[in-house]
Amino acid sequence: MTDRPQDGSLSAEVPASTGVVGAAGPLEHMPPVRSQWWDVWDQFRTHKGALFGGGFFIGVVLFVLFGDWLWPIDPTATDIRARNTRHIFACFSLPWGDILSCFVNPAESGLKVTWAHPLGSDQLGRDILGRMIMGGQTSMAVGLTAMLLALFLGTLVGVLA
Repeated sequence: MTDRPQDGSLSAEVPASTGVVGAAGPLEHMPPVRSQWWDVWDQFRTHKGALFGGGFFIGVVLFVLFGDWLWPIDPTATDIRARNTRHIFACFSLPWGDILSCFVNPAESGLKVTWAHPLGSDQLGRDILGRMIMGGQTSMAVGLTAMLLALFLGTLVGVLA
């Protein structure tokens, strides 16, 4: 047991052999301090389903963000050559416009899958993959806007409370 300090303070020095945290002795026998984030990361990287899902999610996000550079086909352009010639069109013209509407037989619409259109095309010849990239960009913009709006309003309500 150690004696009390001579200066009158109440702190006492703990011997190094006790292994008490905060002891004045060497700390080589103590395990390293780990945060909860390291524990979560260790569990995540050993779970095969979580790794596959996380990789797939990151891949989809990157493909949507950089899809315009990776896929050069315009998703809004119609390709007359891609249309099936067996479509039943009923187009009406009016004096003040070219075409009021075109009706397509849905059973015979769309282009088959080719190297030029890996997911095919719709009944107007628009590329489905390009349209999916464009729709993903819109969905990500809406999601980020909603998140930022909720963050701003939540912070404002929290500060006012």
